[in-house]
Amino acid sequence: MSTDLARTDEFPILPVTPTLSPPFSSRITVDVGSVTDRGHVRANNEDHFLVARVARSVQIVETNLPLGPGGNRIEDVGWVLAVADGMGGHSSGEVASRLALLTGVHLVLDEVRWSLKINELEAQVLKDRLSRYVADVHRQISAHGNADPTLYGMGTTLTVAYSVGRDLFTTHVGDSRAYVLRRGGKLEQLTQDHTVAQRLVNEGVLDPREAAHHRTKHILTNVLGGKGEASVEAEIRQSRLQDGDRLLLCSDGLTDMVPDDAIVRTLEEQPVAQKACERLVEQALQAGGRDNVTVVLARFTFPADTAG
Repeated sequence: MSTDLARTDEFPILPVTPTLSPPFSSRITVDVGSVTDRGHVRANNEDHFLVARVARSVQIVETNLPLGPGGNRIEDVGWVLAVADGMGGHSSGEVASRLALLTGVHLVLDEVRWSLKINELEAQVLKDRLSRYVADVHRQISAHGNADPTLYGMGTTLTVAYSVGRDLFTTHVGDSRAYVLRRGGKLEQLTQDHTVAQRLVNEGVLDPREAAHHRTKHILTNVLGGKGEASVEAEIRQSRLQDGDRLLLCSDGLTDMVPDDAIVRTLEEQPVAQKACERLVEQALQAGGRDNVTVVLARFTFPADTAG
């Protein structure tokens, strides 16, 4: 018999009395919150954000099969969090960030295949697709900027996190950031700033402690749209979520104003995602609010039988 016909990994052996049990991804509790503010200095808010729940579901209409804890609806679930920080002056930055997220949503909706089951092969397929999405969004923004003189040169950062089950994929362009806070207060930055200052750090020319205040910290080396015909390169990372993780996406209006230790303290003191977002934005405004500030937060709680 051919090995293609003999594979059993796609068809797990069911118990003698099976039930229609909900997949692991649908049993994860996700508490999400989000806040955006134009700050005290900017005339308008050029940030946009998105929180979306995506699912593949089966609704049992009639059956005499034994139903599991999920009842007559069974679904795989994924979560998308995204932040885009526009630039270009007047309203063009606002247009660029909005266009980035709207284009991304339409690209996903047009896909025949959604990645809601992740194995090694599917992970690579998803990474390739995410790279293509970013290139397509870049072309859309550039085309709009080139077609309208009032929008010429507009650009935006884009930081997206996609989780399904324990798997987390981050896609990143620019200097907005994604963090994960683990139990015990360990804050890990999942993205790297695409700035001249960070490039100097990577090359060993600049001390990392100096980068936060260096004059080149806001000069982007990688952006969606912008002037000229420069290409864009998405930074894509795969990692694993743990029970209790808090996933934070934010524009630099937060990280320029609020240090990492204060972010950690706020997240630990505020267990409710929306309250934590509100407090973080409040801190950024109290520190000066020199830029638009956007915060999106998700807290993941795994089922008790798998939390370890």
